[in-house]
Order: sequence, then C-alpha cells, then structure tokens
Amino acid sequence: MGPGTTRRRTGGVVIEKASIEKIRAAVAASSDESLEEAFDRFFSDQAELCSFLMDVTSASRQRVRELTLYLSYVVYRTVTDASGHAPGPVTPERITAASLASQEWIQKISELDDSGFQAATATRIGVEPYLLGYVVTEVQDAIDDGLELRDEEKGTVFFVMKTVIALMSAEPGDL
Repeated sequence: MGPGTTRRRTGGVVIEKASIEKIRAAVAASSDESLEEAFDRFFSDQAELCSFLMDVTSASRQRVRELTLYLSYVVYRTVTDASGHAPGPVTPERITAASLASQEWIQKISELDDSGFQAATATRIGVEPYLLGYVVTEVQDAIDDGLELRDEEKGTVFFVMKTVIALMSAEPGDL
C-alpha cells in the first residue's frame, strides 16, 4: 500500500489528497511522448472502461471527452500508485453494476437540500471523497480556463467519473 492511503475494511484503499496531487503533478510534468505511451497502455489495459467512456460521452464535444479521459487516467494512475498494483481490467458486468450504482447515488445526492448535503456523511458522499473532490476541482478549473460545459455535459462528466472511481477503487467482488 502506498503512502497517503489507509485500508478500508473491504481491503481496498482510501486515496488521500497528497496521493492525488502527486500523480496529477507527475502527469502534468510528463512529455507528450510519454503521455501518449501511457494512454496507449491505459486503453489497452482498460479497453472495456475506455469503450464505456467513449460511448457515454459520444454526444459531448471533443474537449469534454478529452477531459473525461484525462480525469479517468489520473484516477487510474492514482489508484495504481496508492494500492501498489494496477486495477485489473473491468468487465462489462462490473461497468453496468457501477454505472447503476452511480445513477442511484447521483439521484440520492440531488434530492438533498443544501443543509442535508453539508451534513452528509462520507458514506453518502462516497468511499473516495478526495477523488470526487479532485474531479470537481478539475472540472471547475477547466470551466475557469474557458471550457464551456452545458448542464448535461457536467452531469455526464460527473456520472462517468463517479463510475470510474467506483470501478478503479472497488475490490473486484464489491460490484
């Protein structure tokens, strides 16, 4: 288990902010050539996940698809670094289970009022609150840098990333 992580009862890891920042900085400092090679490995290692990402974002603009792929790669790398091994390839069945769970979670969160959202426990927010926080921050940074996201695109990015986080951080039998 890498530094900046703690064990969950199920045997998985909880990713800490420092671990995410370490990987984000490493990815940002990578050359275009090394990033291209890394993304090729990611696409090869997680072919079903990448197909899911492309399918769900197919109606979105190119920059939105690129943002989703980038965020997914950073999540994959962070989980790999924190756990000490790459998550195994996800199956279509696990993707279906995770996407249904993500839809249910988003529905529950959308039903909370502001005070309920503020008081929500980590369980209601999700098992990887720092990864979710990272996604929110990166989406906001992209918007601040000029990426115009329609509400449905924001929803798509958040749904996809909640699903990716669940798939990458869960033990195979958890979904």
